[in-house]
Amino acid sequence: MNPAHLHLIAAHVPVFGVVFGLALLILGLLKRSEELQRTSLLAFFLAALSAVLACWSGQPTSQMLLNVIPGLSGDVTDRHADVALLATTVSV
Repeated sequence: MNPAHLHLIAAHVPVFGVVFGLALLILGLLKRSEELQRTSLLAFFLAALSAVLACWSGQPTSQMLLNVIPGLSGDVTDRHADVALLATTVSV
């Protein structure tokens, strides 16, 4: 598995993890279930961990893609990295 594969997998987990965690949290609050509430915290933690992993694997992926895709600009990957850093900061 190369950094690009890891990046693609890790980048999608936070999006779904936060939605799943929020659904669990709401359900846990409505049912007054401490177990569901704790499980939602685990989902949030795993989403944040995956966001950090996606951020960490981004730079090697960017370098690999710049060498493989003709015409790909460093400006595009830099903008992507800026947005990713903002999203990671907000999620953690």
